[in-house]
Amino acid sequence: MNKNTIEKSMANKKNKLNTNYTINNNFKYIKSNVSLLQAIELYGFDPVKKGTHYFILCPFHADKNPSLAIYEDVYHCYGCQAHGDVIDFVSRYFNLTLSEALEKLAQDFGIDLPSRKQKKKFKRQALKMQKDNKLYKEYIRKYKFYILYYSLAIIS
Repeated sequence: MNKNTIEKSMANKKNKLNTNYTINNNFKYIKSNVSLLQAIELYGFDPVKKGTHYFILCPFHADKNPSLAIYEDVYHCYGCQAHGDVIDFVSRYFNLTLSEALEKLAQDFGIDLPSRKQKKKFKRQALKMQKDNKLYKEYIRKYKFYILYYSLAIIS
């Protein structure tokens, strides 16, 4: 295998594989694709616009007047001090863990998240890429050493 073949192989792998895959990517992906207002409306609330924000009756305490304010990407209740983002809202409203709320939002809005098998595949690919990268760096280091060695041998 020559140097150009190895470099092309490494470049192709870097373009195809996201080695930084984490569960946080799913949270960011859902938050960027599902607004808090969309989720609140989907789950049966009727937000009322007052000024620049929307308000609903807070589902987390006995509320007679709308006290839960819906901002761009967060909510805050002025009665019970509940606050958070769309995933926090779904988690608290349906009494779910954050991961379960994430999956519920993905299912309700028709968003595909990587399955456990895909996550394992990503992890295996990332580990293989790290090993390949280590081998490549070692190859380059030795290649430079031999070039330098032969250059000095020819000069002397």
